[in-house]
Amino acid sequence: MIRICISKAATVVLVCAVIGLTMSGQMAFAQPVDQGEAALRAGNVTQARDIWEENVATGDAAAMRNLARLHYTNSIMDADLERAHTLLSDAVAQGNGDANLDLGYLYQNGIGVPQSLARAEAFYSKASQAGNLEAAFLHARLVLGRKASPIETRQALAELKATSDAGHPPAVAAVGDLFRTGTFLVKDVEKAIEYYTFAGEKGDLDALNTIGDIYAFAELGVADIEQAATWYERAAAQGNAASSYSLALVLYSDPEANDTDLARAFDYAQIAALAWNEGAQFLLGRMYLEDRATIPDPFEAYRWLDLAASANVFEAHHYRAIAGRELGPERAQQAHESAAQWFTENHATPHIHRLLSGNYHSFN
Repeated sequence: MIRICISKAATVVLVCAVIGLTMSGQMAFAQPVDQGEAALRAGNVTQARDIWEENVATGDAAAMRNLARLHYTNSIMDADLERAHTLLSDAVAQGNGDANLDLGYLYQNGIGVPQSLARAEAFYSKASQAGNLEAAFLHARLVLGRKASPIETRQALAELKATSDAGHPPAVAAVGDLFRTGTFLVKDVEKAIEYYTFAGEKGDLDALNTIGDIYAFAELGVADIEQAATWYERAAAQGNAASSYSLALVLYSDPEANDTDLARAFDYAQIAALAWNEGAQFLLGRMYLEDRATIPDPFEAYRWLDLAASANVFEAHHYRAIAGRELGPERAQQAHESAAQWFTENHATPHIHRLLSGNYHSFN
């Protein structure tokens, strides 16, 4: 049971997950599974889009919502954010109350519309009232992240607790966040780990990654890198890009790392970089410059550092300049064009960027 302790100063909690993305990075669409979703799961985004376009023409509200998600997550090259908003509004008008969840996400993050947390909160509330657990979770988080009255705060905590008790993994992890930080609840990091563990067992791989962070950041009193690596590896084995990056960084940063450790670090960094983790792209670029985990290759270094720099990794600009100096102007331009080609060919893969406003990513 959650003991409610109202804090006078609420800390802002940032929502980092993109609606419509599960923890494994695969896009989750309206049920039941249709031909469009089957095509998407098979990796054929274009076919999924074509199927949903046909269904939208018949007034299919679920198809409207799914097609809108392809647009606002930039999963198609000609993404149209204005159309995404229209499709979601039409879906709501057709009786798809869950589309309010997506509208809330657009307004919360300013995707295709002026950012408005008040409107986001209102849309999440509508979806929550229709029984959508994700909306209830996000609604509670928004209320707890703003200046709220004591009554609003108690109601939001109760909503979060009910959603957690219902087993919704992000809500369970969110309660863990409150225990971890001592926000609204009495700080109890060990209790937080219990919540994160439960959430992780239910599929929230970011929760497992957070446990790794707790051990790495000495939140139990002393840093325990071995325990941190164990949790990172557990999540990485299930496809969590953030954990793959964290594990690569831990292994690579060890001055006593042997060749096996460095090879593992390289493999994990590569996995996370290919999954669009900007930190891993930066680390992989460094690895190609430094003669430790792989044979130095300034061309590959420039490619990955170029991609990391485009995702707002500030330090990547400096390392890219170093790689460019080794390559010379002509080869550096070729590396840039290679990075641009990889960006174009792979950017439809659903992913999120931690350092970019509205998850909007362009490559020049």
